[in-house]
Amino acid sequence: MDSWTLPPDAVEGDLEHSEQDYRTIFETAGSGMAVIEKDMTVSMVNREFECLTGYGRKELLGRPWTEFVAPGDLEKMKSCHSHLRDHPGEAPGKYSLSLLDGKGVWKEMFATVNVIPESGRIVASFFDISELKRLNRALEDTQRKYRLLAYNVNDVIWTLDTSLRYTYVSPSVERIRGYRVEEMLNQPLRNFLAPSSIDAAEAFFLEELVTAGPDKEIRYRERTLEVEVTHRNAANRWAELKITAFLNEEGYPRSFLGVSRDITQRRKAELALRESEDRYRAIVQDQMELVCRWRPDGTLTFVNDACCRYFGEDGETLLGKNFLQWLPEEVRWERKTRAAALGPNRPVEIIEHRIVDRNGETRWLQWTDRVIPDRTGRGVEIQSVGRDMTERHKTEEALRKSERLLADIINFLPDATLAVDLEGRLIAWNRAIEEMTGVFAGDIIGKGNYEHALPFYGCRRPMLADLVLNPDQEMEKHYTFLEREKDLLVVETDLPFMRGRNRCMWGKASPIYDQDGAIVGSIESIRDITERKRMENALIARERELDSKSRYLEEANTALNVLLKHIEKDKEEIRENMFVNIKKLLVPYLEKLGMSSLSPEQRACLDILRSNMENITSPFLANMTVRLYNLTPREVEIARLIREGKTTKEIAGMLHLSARSVDFHRLNIRRKLKLCERKSNLRSTLLSFS
Repeated sequence: MDSWTLPPDAVEGDLEHSEQDYRTIFETAGSGMAVIEKDMTVSMVNREFECLTGYGRKELLGRPWTEFVAPGDLEKMKSCHSHLRDHPGEAPGKYSLSLLDGKGVWKEMFATVNVIPESGRIVASFFDISELKRLNRALEDTQRKYRLLAYNVNDVIWTLDTSLRYTYVSPSVERIRGYRVEEMLNQPLRNFLAPSSIDAAEAFFLEELVTAGPDKEIRYRERTLEVEVTHRNAANRWAELKITAFLNEEGYPRSFLGVSRDITQRRKAELALRESEDRYRAIVQDQMELVCRWRPDGTLTFVNDACCRYFGEDGETLLGKNFLQWLPEEVRWERKTRAAALGPNRPVEIIEHRIVDRNGETRWLQWTDRVIPDRTGRGVEIQSVGRDMTERHKTEEALRKSERLLADIINFLPDATLAVDLEGRLIAWNRAIEEMTGVFAGDIIGKGNYEHALPFYGCRRPMLADLVLNPDQEMEKHYTFLEREKDLLVVETDLPFMRGRNRCMWGKASPIYDQDGAIVGSIESIRDITERKRMENALIARERELDSKSRYLEEANTALNVLLKHIEKDKEEIRENMFVNIKKLLVPYLEKLGMSSLSPEQRACLDILRSNMENITSPFLANMTVRLYNLTPREVEIARLIREGKTTKEIAGMLHLSARSVDFHRLNIRRKLKLCERKSNLRSTLLSFS
């Protein structure tokens, strides 16, 4: 026997060991696997395939494979199998199909098939994608509902990134501000603000960007800002911006959601919602199962081709490497702990964790770990079958984000808003309407039979949103005011039983259309205008009162004008009578005194008396009264003597004053006549008053 020839029992042992290894791989694979003969009969299945289909092994083996496949998928399957048999060296084939399980239910499957060399048999691996399809349909349904509501937005909804550039603008901007959506996308906010508002708006957002939220569990922060905005074809408008900052894990804004309301015409403003969810779609291609073996310390001893392709490495590079070093620290510890717990009493463990691939992208993997014992029963290796769960995680997260975003947009609308579908079931009930009615959304969403009317009317009856879908002229008569604007309804009405108080409400409702233009529901906005109505009534009453008082004052003013004219006429008559009496009764006696023998002092007094009499009967007195109304009696007396040409000494002697006192009064007279800054003669100025 040659030295390199193995004994027959050793060859049989290695063959048996190899068959055991691959049978273990086949049986413990994380996906359902089956071997299909040339005549399309099933010759071999693993336990996962039994669980997947609901059939026992005895029910499957020997039966034609075509009995389990949907008729519409047979040609696709046969064509793929035939091609693989004719070209055995090509890559495995892949296709999706519907598989009938043991309960008579069709399941959506993704199959990876290949031909077993030199046998013509097909080995197929099946992955149940029914749940993934359901999640995708749920996501599409949520997106459809969101779009239907967003198409009815009448205000402007927009989003900004952290550089304050528009990432989304609702189509209503063209109707409200004249701009097309494409004109505003990726443009800075400041380009659409009036110059007077740019600094204030940018300071507001800068403060938001540098301020962290006090509570890291709260993922949003909302504030309100009023700014002057531009209009493409008209004058600037004032808008109220209701801004919500969505926060990252550190509490700082990662984006901004805003609703702009035109407060220039506040009564005609209308709330709406529209937000695009396209950026939240994340659908990736299905991944094949990953199979590897590793020692308890993490050293890889076997990897299949799918595992190599997934990690972008060849088998030689991966073998002998410790794969635990590529895992996050917390995942590394968990894998070690669970691997150590594997044994005869616990041979299988399922674990799901995240990894970061070579491109820096976070991905999720689900592993089915099974301990492989040696001949003594000691676990020497662990076989792991993995599948990429990233798509499912992203789909679930997109669904959660989509539903959360839709709820946030509706909740952040300032007006109370509700929406119903064609069956009258409530599909939207925002935070503002919760505050208005005291009824929480969780207690009423999904209910029909006019349940949403109970908080407003105390009974089940159609509301405005219901009348949009099913007009009722008798019900419309109950509204104080009703106006139709194309397909919109605008009303005002009194609600005497609204939470125990009489309230006046304004409402506006419109249909909800789908992408094909068909009506699928209606949306209604409600606003409490009780205070506004009270102020309007008070204003009307005040205007009536002022109008009455104005007429009374006009009549009184006319009477006063007549009275003043009579008074002026009487004053003029009194003045003329006084002048006549002075000339007739006093002046003749002064003339007689002037012809008598008088002392110089008496003569001076007589001259003063005669001068004063002349002044009384001359225009100077009237001018002194009007122009020198702020002079004291002594200053008036001295001003008359100055006008007559008397010197300071003469005035002092005549009035029994000191020369210093006369100079003091002269200075005051000049100051009051505003002659201090000018070199005008005081006597000349006084003479000009005649």
